[in-house]
Amino acid sequence: MQVSQLKKVINDAALVIKGNKFTLPVLSNIRLQIGDEEIAATAFDLSSSITSIELLESGESDHDYEADILVDADKIYHLVNKLNDKDEIELEIDNNQLKIYRGKSQYVLPCNEPDEYPSIPEDKINCEFTIDTEELIKSINLCLTAVSKDESKAILTGINLQASDLEITVAATDGHRLAFRTIAIEDNVNFNITIPHRFALFLTKLSLPDTLTIGISDVGIHINLDNLKVASRLLDGNYPNYKSLIPPKPQKQIINGDKWRESIDIIATMNLNNVVKISIDELTTLSSNVESTAVNESHQSPIGFKPIEFATNVKYLLTMLKAVNGDLTMEFVNETSPFVFYPTWDIVTGK
Repeated sequence: MQVSQLKKVINDAALVIKGNKFTLPVLSNIRLQIGDEEIAATAFDLSSSITSIELLESGESDHDYEADILVDADKIYHLVNKLNDKDEIELEIDNNQLKIYRGKSQYVLPCNEPDEYPSIPEDKINCEFTIDTEELIKSINLCLTAVSKDESKAILTGINLQASDLEITVAATDGHRLAFRTIAIEDNVNFNITIPHRFALFLTKLSLPDTLTIGISDVGIHINLDNLKVASRLLDGNYPNYKSLIPPKPQKQIINGDKWRESIDIIATMNLNNVVKISIDELTTLSSNVESTAVNESHQSPIGFKPIEFATNVKYLLTMLKAVNGDLTMEFVNETSPFVFYPTWDIVTGK
């Protein structure tokens, strides 16, 4: 096989392990299954799992493996990523050692039997839907900017998916900011689930087909492809009713997102208290004044606006502006209500 084939399955599986601190040492391994026709790598952290499969000679999958071992994920990940993709390699299992031959070079890694490796649960799928992968990834990337990092509010550390009326809304909020996006689908399904943000992040890093068929069970979400199986448990709890945050009958202003991003970036660099004041009258002024440091960035306002002044977290606003491009519509009602940004293809809400 080529290095690129081994690297592909190892890199996919390693997504589950990166950044994890395991109390069970066995989970820091990748399960490597090797056969004449294919090679498969699996990682499982008791919540999410990835199994990546690469066909070898015949191009036909038989799931018949001659070797089934556990190998340290960190060691094999760093090894294969140092090798040239086009180089030919051979794998051999001998006396609890994985031997990798490349030309006249040999690399030896300790390995173990997978006896203690936990089995990945097989759930009964209640419903399935097909979705455009690019649209899903756009939505996930947007919502990852608003996911909470507070583990005491576990439900807010995930991304919510609600399906009804041939649409799926992808949303995330940390209690201060909200991002959501709606995607049209052709399947008439109804559900309200919250997935771990790590699982959503996996999807943004994997090589996926143009469309995905996703299965939902009582406790999990599943994607089963010929060469890739990705699954995760769902987060428990009821997700907040974020739609009630959207203000009715707001004023609207078109803003240049790129210019605002530049202004807010300057303010964030100079700021000491993480607050930006936004004043709208004849000019829209973004400002910060801390001790002897002051920044004022002004942009022309449209005609007919009622003057308004409010403040928000500069880091939250900058994160949102970095997640979208082009002109935005900003909506607001008063100084205390949330303000809403509508990009040409999306919705982001901040407070």
